[in-house]
Amino acid sequence: MTDAPRIIGMLPGGVEQREPWPGEVDFFRRRPDVTGMAAEDGRVVLSPFCQLIESQMQQLFPQIGEG
Repeated sequence: MTDAPRIIGMLPGGVEQREPWPGEVDFFRRRPDVTGMAAEDGRVVLSPFCQLIESQMQQLFPQIGEG
């Protein structure tokens, strides 16, 4: 059995951000235009290939959290 991805943090609105599963990493690798997504488990996953700087990522959090 595979361990669940680690929770990285809490986004505005109480939404958890977690590490991506291997299949999600593959998705982000194929889709560099996607910065992140709301996962089926109710958490947010951000692309490990994202080129945004920290201030840009902080601006995304409220938008993602409102899903």
